Amino acid sequence: MSKVRIKRHRNDDMRDEVYENSISNARWDIVGGGIQLYSKMPVLYGYIPYELAKDLDISISGRHDFGYNDAKICMIPADNLGKGNEEYEPAYCRFIVHADYNSHFPYFDLKRTKTVSECLKNHPLSRKELMNQLEDKGFDAKNIREAINILLKAGYLNIAGSPRGQNSILSLSDDFPY
Repeated sequence: MSKVRIKRHRNDDMRDEVYENSISNARWDIVGGGIQLYSKMPVLYGYIPYELAKDLDISISGRHDFGYNDAKICMIPADNLGKGNEEYEPAYCRFIVHADYNSHFPYFDLKRTKTVSECLKNHPLSRKELMNQLEDKGFDAKNIREAINILLKAGYLNIAGSPRGQNSILSLSDDFPY
C-alpha cells in the first residue's frame, strides 16, 4: 500500500505521511481543515479519522470529539510529486483522479483526468486521436498531457507502443475504479 504526505491546510509547516487507505472522500476544495484557511485555487483534500490524526505530526486543534469526526487534510503537489517524492506519486495521482470524479467546482476546470478517462472508456485511442478529440472540444494540450501522465502514474492507464509517441495506443487499466 502506498503512502501520501498530508497537511491540515496548504500553508501549514507541519506534515506527515499516511497510508493511502487511511484517507477517504478525496475532493477539490478551497477551504482547509483546522483553522478553515481559504485558498484562491482549489487544493486536493481528503479526510482521516481523528484517532489517526492525533498521533500524527500535523496541526490538529483538539476542538473536535476524537473518535466521532474525521480530520480534513490536504495533499499538495510539492510534498507528493517530483524528484525525491517518487514513493508518494502513485497514491497522490490516484487521489487526483478520485477528486476529479467527486468534486463539483463550476469555476475551475478540474476534471482533466475524468475527461481523458471518459474518452478512453469505450475503446482505446492513439495519443494523437485523443489529443485531437479533446483539442477540438477546447481543451489545452498541456492539460491533456498532464492528465495522461497522472493516469499513468496512478496505474490507471496502459500504453502500447512508445510511451510518448503519437501513435501509441492508450487504454484504461482493468482496475480503473470508474
